[in-house]
Amino acid sequence: MKDITHPGGNITGVINLDSTPKVMEYLKLIKPGLKKVYLPYNPDDEVSVVSISGLDKIVSQIGIEVVYQKVRSVEETVAAIAALPEDVDAVFRIPSPTLDPKNSDLSRAAIKRGLPMAARLPLDNDVLITYASFFRQRPLFDELHGSILYFEGQL
Repeated sequence: MKDITHPGGNITGVINLDSTPKVMEYLKLIKPGLKKVYLPYNPDDEVSVVSISGLDKIVSQIGIEVVYQKVRSVEETVAAIAALPEDVDAVFRIPSPTLDPKNSDLSRAAIKRGLPMAARLPLDNDVLITYASFFRQRPLFDELHGSILYFEGQL
């Protein structure tokens, strides 16, 4: 990059305290006609409860309905994804100490159903869209930067 004010085609960084609206916008671009998104959350995970606060207002502005489901384990969530109704168009993940460590199991369940998964936090390589803030996460940013450069070379 020659000039930070005109980086060319490179992504130089993203900071967004609540990336949910942007994730949903990208999800709608990737999946035209998207209307309904499944969101599993553990009501015992405080961060999950805080994350869904106000979400209906955000998604209603862009024409998306969220199907919330209380879950308490990864296994329960995998089974729920497998049994989702046909009118669910995608899976959306929010922070969850219960689900995050084994998110790859959730990603595989979504892929098996042909559903894109989006998240507002970095989870695993199978999540289609991740749009998150990077505060003091230099190793993660370096990995992301390397992935972007790799992807750019594949175009």
